[in-house]
Amino acid sequence: MPSERYFIDADFLSQKHQELMGPEFHHLAHVMRTRKGDSIELVNGKGALAQGIVHDFSKDKARLHIEEVYQEPSAPCQLILAQAFSKQNRLDFIFEKGTELGVDHFWLFAGQHSAKKECYPSQIERMRAVTIAAMKQCGPLYLPTISFIPPIVEWAD
Repeated sequence: MPSERYFIDADFLSQKHQELMGPEFHHLAHVMRTRKGDSIELVNGKGALAQGIVHDFSKDKARLHIEEVYQEPSAPCQLILAQAFSKQNRLDFIFEKGTELGVDHFWLFAGQHSAKKECYPSQIERMRAVTIAAMKQCGPLYLPTISFIPPIVEWAD
């Protein structure tokens, strides 16, 4: 696995161009200092891994040429982690390690002793960012889903 793997929430087509924007572009251009002609990998969280080459840069995006695409089949069984709300730094750790270990779905709920009973949109975005970072670093090609479910006491038998 190359050190340069980037996330794009889109489908990949072999021998086509794809644009990389936002934080992923910033990481490509300013952190990793990738140059025109360098090879990179792209993941979309839907089981696709694309090998690409940086075609050119503009001010806020990079244009990539997709060389080939590999589609990993989905697992025959799904791993679900049901987790009560906890402090944000603990949730970050749970989401990171869970993604690395192959969790397919995170179910969050308000526990009896949870300090908070819901998540704010910024916290949800942070959880998604943590799972994306773990997916890029560790190698799984499927991005886990994050769902909010009722407390356990409301679950049916």
